[in-house]
Amino acid sequence: MTEKDMTEEEAQYWSDYFMENPPETDSSKPGIFARRKMNRFFGMDNLSVNYLLTKSMETHKSPEEIIGDLIRKEIAVTAGV
Repeated sequence: MTEKDMTEEEAQYWSDYFMENPPETDSSKPGIFARRKMNRFFGMDNLSVNYLLTKSMETHKSPEEIIGDLIRKEIAVTAGV
C-alpha cells in the first residue's frame, strides 16, 4: 500500500461524510458544481435536469447520450417504426 491509498475506515468516513454533506449544486451560489450545472443545463426546468441526472447515474451514460436516446425514440415513434 502506498501513502496515497486510503484505509477502509478512511474510505467509509469520507463516503458517510459526503452522503450527509453533498456538494452544493444551487446555481445561485458560486462554486464549480453550481457553474457546471448552470452552464450545462441552461434553459432547462428542474424536472428535466433532475430526470437527466438521475438517468445518467442509473445508466452510466452522459446526459447528452440520454437526450440523444430520447430523440431517437421519438423519431422512431413518429416514423411508425
